[in-house]
Amino acid sequence: MKSFERKVFNHKGFIALETEAGDGFEYAFYLKHTKGIEKEFYKSTSSHITNIIFSEGDYTATFFYKYHGSIVSQSLSFKINKNLSVVRQY
Repeated sequence: MKSFERKVFNHKGFIALETEAGDGFEYAFYLKHTKGIEKEFYKSTSSHITNIIFSEGDYTATFFYKYHGSIVSQSLSFKINKNLSVVRQY
């Protein structure tokens, strides 16, 4: 399966996750933060606005891709710095 571009951004004060879309795919999103993991289960939309306030800290977003019964995931570790900018970590 190809590697999809993924991004994290501020949507009206909340952390938002978005991935490149592909025909026939369903998407799920997990966001690991200091207080636990927020999970959004499979849907046809390639983005998700979390309930997590866009604030300074370390996070890991996992993007799940389901296509004809096969599932793969890609994770992205990132930091939101004191300037409220997203800094990717590998």
